[in-house]
Amino acid sequence: MDIFYIHGFGSRYNPDSDKIRGLSQLGTVRGADYDYTAAFDTILTHLSRETEGADLIVGTSLGGYLAMRLGSHTSRPYIAINPAIDPATSLRAYLGTDTDHYGGDFVLEEAAVRSYPPLLPGLAPERGLVLIDEGDEVIDVPAAIEMAGLAGLRHFTFPGGDHRFQHMPEALPLIKEHLECIAALTPLHLPR
Repeated sequence: MDIFYIHGFGSRYNPDSDKIRGLSQLGTVRGADYDYTAAFDTILTHLSRETEGADLIVGTSLGGYLAMRLGSHTSRPYIAINPAIDPATSLRAYLGTDTDHYGGDFVLEEAAVRSYPPLLPGLAPERGLVLIDEGDEVIDVPAAIEMAGLAGLRHFTFPGGDHRFQHMPEALPLIKEHLECIAALTPLHLPR
């Protein structure tokens, strides 16, 4: 299985992270850095090219939001981990010049923040799974749970944890089950 992982805001793809190592038990994981200060359409176009051929799209935080949008747009299975649900609001805290998680400077402009559309409507709930650590200190956990319910997405919460997501070992069986359910609903296309 080809898994594409989308990192969060102010981060980059790290193949040595616990999430990537966990996902590697399910298949080959790849990812790509993207310009998280760009407008939504620019990011989505870039990630659309990068995810070609992926069987599963997984993202965390802003990457979770992008995984939901991209998976729904391309009709591919997606997993959103501790997803941002309203980047047009939450990213306002980073407007101007700031420093990313690796010590690099970035500039986030108002136009880029305003470019993010709401998640609802427009998601393909039958393709998605949302995983949330209740101890996440960055996202609005109750709002993320409510959004998942309103969208009709399967979702699971784990006690404790944090924004980095500490429950990958417990999440792997849920991800496997989610993929099996999707495979059972997807018609098999055999060559003629």
